[in-house]
Amino acid sequence: MRGKQRPQGRDVWLDTARQALIEEGTAGVEIKKLAKRLGASRSSFYWFFKNRAQLLEELVGYWAQTSTVTL
Repeated sequence: MRGKQRPQGRDVWLDTARQALIEEGTAGVEIKKLAKRLGASRSSFYWFFKNRAQLLEELVGYWAQTSTVTL
């Protein structure tokens, strides 16, 4: 049996994309790079997102939801 796999889901992909954006800028938010970080196949990305553009669009909303504090 292979090693324990990390749970995959939309929020996991978004959180990983957010972390990649912080560390590498937009160049780090590529499907292949994110899949490698997650230990997942690139095809699993398409289960949750139509393309990279959709990921980036949702990342903006996710960033606002998880990274801002109500004053």
